[in-house]
Amino acid sequence: MLPSALLAVVDALPVLQKLGISKAARPADFVAQIESACEKGLGSAAAIAHPAAYALLKGGLFYAVDALDAAHSIFQEDPSPEGSYWHGMLHRREGDFWNAKYWLQRAGRLAALKDFPEFDPIQFVTRCERAAQRSETEDPEDLLALQRREWEHLLKAAYEKAFRDGTRKTLSNGTARGGEPTHATASRLPTEAQSRAH
Repeated sequence: MLPSALLAVVDALPVLQKLGISKAARPADFVAQIESACEKGLGSAAAIAHPAAYALLKGGLFYAVDALDAAHSIFQEDPSPEGSYWHGMLHRREGDFWNAKYWLQRAGRLAALKDFPEFDPIQFVTRCERAAQRSETEDPEDLLALQRREWEHLLKAAYEKAFRDGTRKTLSNGTARGGEPTHATASRLPTEAQSRAH
């Protein structure tokens, strides 16, 4: 389902190992790896067509390796329905279930989930909350699979929107035609360490 350039990045990371935040995770170990992959345009020479979607893509990768401070700084700055949805997903993984439902309801039903019509994000939050209350040592496999599928749908949509026009020409001043920032200028997003300082 994920584009090959994105799949190459994802396959090298321990993504979404738990419904919540993994106690064993060391997200700082993976932030540099994600930054490097993003700096290289995820294996694509195409200019960034949509900087906000590119930011959400990067935030989605941070989210998946539990670099939640870095992801949160990206999601909370994006006023779009997609930004709100990612924000809700993040709060769900933090165990802030009420806040997760708020952001997911604010986002509404996303086009990115059109191929996943049976998925109800609010009901999924409720199921994750019940699983957390049971304090089981292992997360239910069906919930982990749903979380991964939801994430892949949103990540793919962000990737396709960010790189939708690979024919854009980069100008010498670091912008694409029309004045939109290119990959070189759009990728200057805060790292996890910088996010903690704010």
